[in-house]
Amino acid sequence: MQRPRRAKADAASLALARQLESEDARPRRAAAKPRAKSPAKPRAKSPARPKKPSSKRAAKQTTEPARAGLSCALFAVMAYANYMQHHLPQPVPRAWYDETGRDMGQHEIELRAHLGVWVYLTAQILLVLLVYHTLSVIAATTGKYEAQAHAAAPACLGLGLVVYGLFFFFYLLMRCCNPTWRDQWTYHESLGVPYERWMHLMHTPLWLCPLLDVLFVKKRDVLVKHVPSPGPVLATAGIYTGFYGALTSLNFAWTSAYVYPWLYDIDALGYGAFGHLAYYAALWVPVGAVLLACRRWVLRRGNAEFAVGATVEARWEDGNWYPGRVSGGGSGGYEIAFDDGHNE
Repeated sequence: MQRPRRAKADAASLALARQLESEDARPRRAAAKPRAKSPAKPRAKSPARPKKPSSKRAAKQTTEPARAGLSCALFAVMAYANYMQHHLPQPVPRAWYDETGRDMGQHEIELRAHLGVWVYLTAQILLVLLVYHTLSVIAATTGKYEAQAHAAAPACLGLGLVVYGLFFFFYLLMRCCNPTWRDQWTYHESLGVPYERWMHLMHTPLWLCPLLDVLFVKKRDVLVKHVPSPGPVLATAGIYTGFYGALTSLNFAWTSAYVYPWLYDIDALGYGAFGHLAYYAALWVPVGAVLLACRRWVLRRGNAEFAVGATVEARWEDGNWYPGRVSGGGSGGYEIAFDDGHNE
């Protein structure tokens, strides 16, 4: 009697074991885990460097038609000014003389014998500004070369102001003092050529076009981001002043003619090449001052739009730009709360 009971028990145990095996083999659904909140970004270990921004580029912004249209219009005006520079009436021998009796018509012909109108300061800066406005058009219409176009704005505006300032100074002298070298304009106007009007149309774009470009084409935040430090701005003034001095001296070696009459007075001092070197070195100071003033104005204008809470990119001590928000400001600048928790 014991044997059947044991067999029955064995059969029950075997059935229970099979049931457990089948449950173990069945795939079990994982328990849902509660969704955890994203942890706060850890603060950088080194206090000298905030967290670097992501390397992914931001989506390309839509080009604003108004900026693109104005940049094209300014380019057209500058191109026309360059065209006028190369199509002014040609100098005529024995048409006008200076106070010493020098034939200035013949002097102009000799002056242009090798370099043409490129010996003139106006022609050189008009070409520089034409290249600048070309970059501006490309940046405004395609987004390319944006950094280069914005970085060149202070220097190009400054150079344009310097050359126009020289022109306007001599124009006032001609209007008030009526010197003999006004006879060049008088001669062409006697032939029915509106020479004075043409000179104004050619020189006014030197300051007006880059100024309008900075005011209405360039983006303020991009200008502030890419504006050069004072060192490169002063270097630009020195490089151009040295280039113009070398070109003028080279042209004098070829033609024995100077562009401006006071350069002959420097020769009369008897210091030779050292006198001209000192002249151009001294000229670098006011040119550099004008370029630095333009840089400071661009920075002030760009910083004027940053209110407390505005999202910006600021430069850290390592020279790189990082995202943050304006947390305060004063006469010396802005307080920035970087996204990784640092403050400056």
